[in-house]
Amino acid sequence: MIPGRPIVGAVGRSIVALYPGKKLPPVAAFAAYFDDSKSDRILAVAGYLGPVDDWDRGFAPAWEQRIIRNAPKPITEFKAADCRHAVKDFAGWSSEERTDITIRCVDLITDHDLAPNIVGIGAATVLPKSDEEKWYGFGYLLCFSTVVLGALRLAENKLGSDKLEFVFDRQDDLRHRAGLMFDEIRRLMPPELMRRVKDPRFEESHEIMPLQAADLLAYETYKEMKNRREKPPRPVSKALGRLVEGRLHAAHYFDKTAYAQMRAEHEPNAVITLPTIYSSAAAIRAEDAS
Repeated sequence: MIPGRPIVGAVGRSIVALYPGKKLPPVAAFAAYFDDSKSDRILAVAGYLGPVDDWDRGFAPAWEQRIIRNAPKPITEFKAADCRHAVKDFAGWSSEERTDITIRCVDLITDHDLAPNIVGIGAATVLPKSDEEKWYGFGYLLCFSTVVLGALRLAENKLGSDKLEFVFDRQDDLRHRAGLMFDEIRRLMPPELMRRVKDPRFEESHEIMPLQAADLLAYETYKEMKNRREKPPRPVSKALGRLVEGRLHAAHYFDKTAYAQMRAEHEPNAVITLPTIYSSAAAIRAEDAS
């Protein structure tokens, strides 16, 4: 996929008609997850789009109070993978403590009283085995472009006089790549829309609470793709199941078929079909009806 090529089943299409749209959604927070061992060859990018008021007045203060300050042991931030594997801030935590704080994170993300208008967006890919480093860059382009374009489509008719702002987790190995991809998207998208989009920010996740929620979704998106590849496939994690049931989410992935379509179809209007990773029940019904 190159940004701008039609995609069937892309995240924006899944949720744009269902988003309540009662407030403007000018801030999107995204994180990426890729296993350092690279044994799984799975790359995921995911996060949340929502209004400034939802983030600043409700979500961020509640996250800092309930997750960071009330943790059973001192932590600087919630990192889903660290929590899962009991490393770094979570070294020495019991399994029960780590499960409990993850449950509290999911409770907070799905609390519509705190943040009634945020939505989850994700994308992933399983990289081909050959020349993995080359595919890693291209796979990140695919996932990055999919979530950004999904957020743009969702926000396009709801911005009013505001501008959409993307905030990304400041991961050293991804920051430069993300900047290049955003420049490419800016070049290819309609100028009248991109004039309403601010330059992306790259922030430390321990300072920006929505990035910690994005990290959880990115990790759960990665884990779902990994679970599917087990023989037999493992069930959907309880955390991801509750997130998708409790708030509007949609995510798709690039598989062998999608890669083959991209190699075979050189026309700019060629349609690429993406299978679903997860989707809220409402989004599934919307796709089935279309």
